[in-house]
Parts: sequence; C-alpha cells; structure tokens
Amino acid sequence: MRRFLSLIFGIITILVVTSCKSFTSSNTDSHLNQISHKQKNVPMEHSSENEISSMLKTNESGSLDETEIFARIRLTFEGEAIIVNMYDNPTTRDFLTILPLTLTFSDFANAEKVSTLPRNLSTEDTQEGLDPSIGDFTLYVPWAGLAIFYDDMPYDTGLVPMGRIDSGIEKLANMNDDFIVTIEKMN
Repeated sequence: MRRFLSLIFGIITILVVTSCKSFTSSNTDSHLNQISHKQKNVPMEHSSENEISSMLKTNESGSLDETEIFARIRLTFEGEAIIVNMYDNPTTRDFLTILPLTLTFSDFANAEKVSTLPRNLSTEDTQEGLDPSIGDFTLYVPWAGLAIFYDDMPYDTGLVPMGRIDSGIEKLANMNDDFIVTIEKMN
C-alpha cells in the first residue's frame, strides 16, 4: 500500500510541477505510467526539470532507457560479473574518476552489500535521500561508502542514487562472507 501511495503521490507531483512550470516533453504522457519503482521515490522538491524528464524516460520494463544511461560499470567477484547502469549526476561522475577499484564488501542488515570508498565523493548539486529497492547502487554519505541493495529498505536521507543493477543482483545477495569486488568502467 505504501508503494502504491508513493507512486500516486509521485505522479501527482510530477503533473503539478510540469503544469506549473510549463515543462513539456513529447514523451511525457506515454511515460507517466512507466516510472520505475526506484525513481518514483525521489523527493520532487530536490529535483530539477532535467531530473524529472530523466525520471519519465523509462522503457516498458521500468528500467532506464538505454539513451539515458550515463555510463556502465562492471562489478567482478568470485567468477561472477554484474553490470551497473550509472546515472548522470555529480556523485557518479566523481565516482567514475576513481575507477578501477578493488574493494571488500560485507553484508549489512540482510538487505545490502556495503564497502568503504578510499575517499569521500562529491555530493554537491546531487539529490540526497532514497527509498532503496532491489538493484539500487548508491553512495551512503555518512560512511563515505557504497551500498548495493538486494532487498527493499526504508527511506534514508543519507543515500545518493548512482546507478541500478537490472539483472544479477541475486549473485551479490548469495555472498555470505566478506568478498572482494573489482569495479571498472566499461567502454
């Protein structure tokens, strides 16, 4: 019920913002019903018109359109590889500058895999706060670390969305002990 109400609130907010600011997009009407479960929980008061437009450009599965993916990274661990579609924001751009990385990940709260980064990332002009869902690739600002969600968790003001894993998240979820992950940009 909470997710349904969040979706309805998000759609109403988008409609109000777009009509008040005369924001138009030729694809707005066809995409309103395709907002992904990750993106619908973005607090609108922190979103620019470009971010709203980006939220509306999803494909039929609710995933970000290929044309809206800023970059892709590969997570490699224990003979497995997962691709993460990265969003275009200052935190993601800063993160990409420190790749490749090799980090140790641990389980946290039976819902996410976490690791500390070698340095803090920029969060200037980046939306903080997210109602994380399965597949979200985020920065957890208070710990200067990555948090990759394999289960839904409640809204947290310290999370910055950086990307999304569309498939293979079960590979991460099945890792029980600490494990080493190599993270690298893809061409």
